[in-house]
Amino acid sequence: MRRRAGVAVTARLTAILFATMTAALSGCGEATAADACNDVEDAAVVELALDGQPQCLGVRVALGWVLTAQHCVQPLGQPTFAPARLAVAGGSVMGVVVRRDSAESLGALTGADLALVRIPGIDGPLVTVGSPSPAASCASVRRHLNPVAAPTLAVDETTVYTDALTRPGDSGGPLLDLYGDAVGIASWKGASNGPAVYTRIDAHEDWLWSTVDE
Repeated sequence: MRRRAGVAVTARLTAILFATMTAALSGCGEATAADACNDVEDAAVVELALDGQPQCLGVRVALGWVLTAQHCVQPLGQPTFAPARLAVAGGSVMGVVVRRDSAESLGALTGADLALVRIPGIDGPLVTVGSPSPAASCASVRRHLNPVAAPTLAVDETTVYTDALTRPGDSGGPLLDLYGDAVGIASWKGASNGPAVYTRIDAHEDWLWSTVDE
């Protein structure tokens, strides 16, 4: 299976997965074992901003490329946001490639809610998921990411359903397996007690790598 820059595209789906959640960080304080500041060597979760405001999450899949949810960069039934309105980890965005033409509903995007964001490089606070070592400092980290256990409810060819308690702002974040590999991207949650829906990365790896390699 092909691997790039710390994120694996894999079909290995286990009973317990880990979802990445956001939480407000009032001050630096003590970093947890899941935090790491300014580490660009490992698979990194980054913040995607729209017009200077936090919008979604994304995961770096290759040098200069971040994978996120399509609805984070293209409103339902609307054109893709202009790159100038977007920022990744505080840096500029060069372009966006969506997996599917604009959809009218999140349901219509189920199983294909993916977009690749082209960036010149990551220059800003990053958070790696699954690091066993606490960060020395988190003074520059604006948001705190919590990996939480997310038992799998169902899996089909393009989608993973878990009971993760996702919320607005978690879209685009990775779903990790027990090996620390990203296997899904957060798409939507139908109701407060409904399943969290993730797009399987391995179902779209041909599109992903052909786009990155262009």
